[in-house]
Amino acid sequence: MNPKTTAKYNLLPSGLWTRTGVIALLLGIFLGGTASLQALSEQQKINLLYQEIRTTRAIFIRNGIEYDAEKAVSHLKRKHNYAGDRIQTARQFIKHLATESSMTGIAYKIKFPDGKVVESGPYLLQVLKKIETENQK
Repeated sequence: MNPKTTAKYNLLPSGLWTRTGVIALLLGIFLGGTASLQALSEQQKINLLYQEIRTTRAIFIRNGIEYDAEKAVSHLKRKHNYAGDRIQTARQFIKHLATESSMTGIAYKIKFPDGKVVESGPYLLQVLKKIETENQK
């Protein structure tokens, strides 16, 4: 092969459709559109649950004591770290860590700014379903 002719070879695939695909992929990466290319990991789902607790500015009621959102998330993260590999999915996280006190068995509750109080387990499952539905779009 003549070295002079190698300069003619383009390292990118040729053709209009291929170039368009490469451009679309790069735009997706740079604009943050990669979420639609791959499903969320279970840890990402759990992180979004933490984010939900924070953004609602709700009060987390644990064993009758009220905690702000940051303390609630901190407590759940400690429980999650302690549980280690025993918690593999976001649903397991909700069921085993975010539903009730492991010490007393009393259900965790969430009190919203409007005064409404709900049990954390069913509420977080509802949030998880929304997260999963939105990720499928």
